[in-house]
Amino acid sequence: MQTLVRSLGAVLFVFMFSQAVSGEELPFQGIEKTKTFPELPDTLFKKIRGIDEPPAVSVSFPLDYDATKSYPVVLFMGGSQGHSGLSAQPVRRIFGDRDFICISLPLFLEHLDPLAENGSNKWSRMYIAPSEAGFIWAQYKVLLAAAFEMIPNADPRRCFIGGFSNGANTTAALLSHPETRDGLLKYFRNFFLIEGGDEIDPVIAPADATYYMAWGDDRQDWRQEFINQFQKKAAELSALSQKVVTHEMPGTGHAFPPSEQKLLREYILKLAGEPVATRRP
Repeated sequence: MQTLVRSLGAVLFVFMFSQAVSGEELPFQGIEKTKTFPELPDTLFKKIRGIDEPPAVSVSFPLDYDATKSYPVVLFMGGSQGHSGLSAQPVRRIFGDRDFICISLPLFLEHLDPLAENGSNKWSRMYIAPSEAGFIWAQYKVLLAAAFEMIPNADPRRCFIGGFSNGANTTAALLSHPETRDGLLKYFRNFFLIEGGDEIDPVIAPADATYYMAWGDDRQDWRQEFINQFQKKAAELSALSQKVVTHEMPGTGHAFPPSEQKLLREYILKLAGEPVATRRP
């Protein structure tokens, strides 16, 4: 395992100087910290893109970070093959420079079918099904433990995990198996599924959690079947929990546009609240 530290500009010099003087390793405003795990299996990103980057987890601290406060924590996973986790900037771009601690990690798929000669299975072979939950959790329990070691004052009630498309599929898979669900609940009590995760098992998924489920209103071709299934699962979750928010994204297909990213950001900040003091300076 290796640890990297990045900064948003000149604060890196201040951070490194303070470490040298005090001997402490404390997160600082605007700092991004990354730990790599070359011993873990190849990420889906590496399998698809062929880029030789090790599995990693990155934690980005906001510009208004104060070590005496507890911040909402958001782990967002993108679609398709995801990425290696070497940077949390894709998450930071969605949630802005302030108010949130952001986590980035890779997607994993144990069995990837070869690409068909005509490319007909380009997308379907990347699909992360609930059957992958055990393999994914074997990697995530390592990555999440490392991430939360870097985050002081984390409160699972104010921690959120989810994603778009395959990122949502991954979240749903982990919530749909008792062992992986319980492991995830050590860190998170809030979940969001954007244009994915329609195979979530409402009976196994925790009823005492919050859910934000959003889909585009484009019903062309295969999308009508997906939307029907997604809405059905949302209704089943709602029958078991009073904390389900559903949202149809207007003028949207299989996408997560900036206007919808803003709504998710506002929803999370409203639910979690702004950073709160946890101890005296």
